[in-house]
Amino acid sequence: MTPDSAPGRYRYDWNEIEPSVAVVEAMSNVSGRDPESLPSLLEILDADALDELCTRSADGPRSVEVSFAYAGHRVTVAGSGQVTVSPLDGGSDTGTAGRDVDASGDFPADDSERIP
Repeated sequence: MTPDSAPGRYRYDWNEIEPSVAVVEAMSNVSGRDPESLPSLLEILDADALDELCTRSADGPRSVEVSFAYAGHRVTVAGSGQVTVSPLDGGSDTGTAGRDVDASGDFPADDSERIP
């Protein structure tokens, strides 16, 4: 992991670390929490799919960005090897599959709690 010039932005080489592992490492660094105390990334998304989407193709880095809410933060993973972690602004934020996620990173109990 190489910190970028902006807080919460890190550079990785996807040949050396899987994007899903990098997300947990970056989140741990930003939040100051031990990686094992963070919620399981598998509760938020399919880690294998994230790894496949973001890793290099035969033509070089993939031109893709995947964003999602995780543990009260917005995470963006890019095919270029960049991971950005920033706090949510409170309230709710849209997470994976269009489901609303509150600032704690939790999904509401049912769709009646969705924010339009």
